Amino acid sequence: MSKFILILGVMAQLVAFSCSKGNSLKLDSNYLLSRGVTIPKGTLIHHNRKSNSYKIKLPEEYAFIAETEDGSLSKLYEEGELTCICNSPSNGGCSPFVVNGPKGEILGCSMNNCNSCTGKISTVKGESFDINKVNIIEKNNPIQFIVSLDEYRSLREANERIIEAKTSILKMQEFIRGFQSEHLEELHSLKNIDQLKSIGYILAPINFYGYRIYLPIDKSLKLNATNPLINELVALYEEDNGKYACRCETNEKGCMLKTKSIPLVGSAVWCESGSCGSCTLIMN
Repeated sequence: MSKFILILGVMAQLVAFSCSKGNSLKLDSNYLLSRGVTIPKGTLIHHNRKSNSYKIKLPEEYAFIAETEDGSLSKLYEEGELTCICNSPSNGGCSPFVVNGPKGEILGCSMNNCNSCTGKISTVKGESFDINKVNIIEKNNPIQFIVSLDEYRSLREANERIIEAKTSILKMQEFIRGFQSEHLEELHSLKNIDQLKSIGYILAPINFYGYRIYLPIDKSLKLNATNPLINELVALYEEDNGKYACRCETNEKGCMLKTKSIPLVGSAVWCESGSCGSCTLIMN
């Protein structure tokens, strides 16, 4: 009996989609996938029948990036190839497929009498990464404060893989250094983000390679920000007795508050969207 394991997402009522030889599928909208990864609008997906794989070409402004074995981030690649490997080949097989359902197209691995299946993304340089350690980022988006609600809403929710990668930690440390000045020992050892205000800090929304995260900044620096839109967004989290929480704006399940202690930064905060289409960090 066949099983279906969706490597890049989960959805109900799937209808199988097949690409005829020589044809490519172009995504006409973004698709929110499991584990916080989004395949962006404009992505081309081509079925290579000879190798039984799917070639994925991202739009110019996007790239694949993966966590390597030493915890750093790989180079950026605009193209990748999805292959599926059965870890018990004597018992069955494992093949990639594209499906089309109510919310869009999705890639996955189909297991036929295979107990364990691994998806790999291979690059044109010959590198291969476990699909669970691959992200898609916006190449040209710098790490910066989010300065408008439109930008805030356009960014994707972060995930633990992109937060905890060694290169990501170094980038956060470099960025935040100029925005933290007082009570650094307390800040960097603080376990409860609801206590940030007691030491003069507040969470600020950050555009981190196209992902939305929140990092603690000195509240006095916020008051002196040259861009008033920074003040407008940070002001959302100034309620004296409030507690941070994540709210799903689409009335779906999911949207959990996540924190990760980062050396010399304090807590990196994000909302894990799950099945929610749009998450917002709020003060309760």
